[in-house]
Amino acid sequence: MYGLGKICAMATLTASSAELTALLKSDPKPHSAGAEAAINIAFIALTTLSHCLGVKLYGKIERVVMWFKLSLLVLVCVMGVVLNFSDLVAMTVGEAKNPWRDVPITMSFVYIVPLSIYPFAMLAAGANVNYADPQLPKIWARGDYATKSAFVIAAEESSIHALPKVLNGLFIISAYTTANTDLYAASRSVFMLSQQYLPRNIAKIFGRTNNGHTPLAAILLCSALGFLSLIGLADKTGSQPRITLSELYTGTAACIYLTLCITFLRFKAGLDRLARRQIFGRNHPLYMSRLFKSRWQPLPAYIGIFGSAFVLVWSGVPPLVILVAKGSLTSTDNLKSTISLAFDVLGAYIGPFLFGSLYLSYKYIFPRTSKVDLRNLTVEDYVLEDLSSIELEGPVSVPPVPRHRFGSYEMDAQHDGIVSPLSTFEDPFKQEQVHLSVSMDPTMQEEMEAEASRNNERARIEQILERRPARLARGVWREIWSFVITDKD
Repeated sequence: MYGLGKICAMATLTASSAELTALLKSDPKPHSAGAEAAINIAFIALTTLSHCLGVKLYGKIERVVMWFKLSLLVLVCVMGVVLNFSDLVAMTVGEAKNPWRDVPITMSFVYIVPLSIYPFAMLAAGANVNYADPQLPKIWARGDYATKSAFVIAAEESSIHALPKVLNGLFIISAYTTANTDLYAASRSVFMLSQQYLPRNIAKIFGRTNNGHTPLAAILLCSALGFLSLIGLADKTGSQPRITLSELYTGTAACIYLTLCITFLRFKAGLDRLARRQIFGRNHPLYMSRLFKSRWQPLPAYIGIFGSAFVLVWSGVPPLVILVAKGSLTSTDNLKSTISLAFDVLGAYIGPFLFGSLYLSYKYIFPRTSKVDLRNLTVEDYVLEDLSSIELEGPVSVPPVPRHRFGSYEMDAQHDGIVSPLSTFEDPFKQEQVHLSVSMDPTMQEEMEAEASRNNERARIEQILERRPARLARGVWREIWSFVITDKD
């Protein structure tokens, strides 16, 4: 569903970019169907070419695009303030050379733009336009003309005559490059799905890469599906089916975000349990310096669950209300047709319906999965077993600690709230002092074996984490500067 949603987003943004090019003409009338189809095809071809040339070139393009979009957001914010007084990261870290260094650093900065610039940009736009302006896009309105951004409408009221066309051009580039990013996410989703879940004959086609490690077949498949942007060009009075495609993405994304928040809460609960078992702690300096500790949790997860659920429920309510009340209105000339409104409702809820159907069938029909018990979440789920094994294979100054599977201390997990009387707990990685009594009964021996297992596992975790680079070791400003100038390594 994530890959399908990204394909729909790519098609929607490509169609929007092509439509917006009409506003660059001296006579800003909509393009003919043929001209707009040609522009769509050109955009898709350019996007496909940029991806097929490899992820390194794509990464360089994304770096330029990132600063372009940040500069655009700053520009429209400043413009909004000026006009009011005078009259907003897709990441490719999944293919990073050093993910243990790059992923945590990127995650440290990923909140800055949406939490700071986006709200201010929306406020700046809302303060300078009339919400009833007919040029503003309204998903329920009939019309075959190209709507305009709130920033462009505000710029048209200024004395800078060239500013509206400049902003239109910048917004076209912004929408197109976002579609380019969506193709990256969609193609990698198809690539991973083909490798891990689909039959072998399909995996040999879409789960392969060329010598440059680029999944060409997956890219071409997703690019071909991007031609969904062409449907609806013959009749654009209701902006369909573009709105349906965009709503399918929105509903699917809300389902994914809601599921991720619930998964995180279980992830954190399992990690907290390991801390209570005196094995692995989220608050230890090694965890915070080598891994990534999400801030202010679990409050953001609960906010994400509430917000995603609100989007799921509310997205289809406005067109549904209009559809129900349409028969009692005195005039419906400016409203979309009943069929278009019905497809608006369908678009809002088809994503959640498909998501729920796939989830339930995968869980109860095939392959019949089951809920993960928190007691089965071990350190390997948090340190990543496969990467940890690879890391300990290289030359080390200290012989690797023999790996020990979780033993008796994991088996009595029903006593999670009970701390062993043999230990004086200070932190998850510190070797604990074991106080022995003169006589040793079987229970005491079992507790000693459990304690030895904990110490062994803590030593292995400490060795793994100390081999990884520390987060933000070079300081915040040096990491921010790395967004401008890439590191040589």
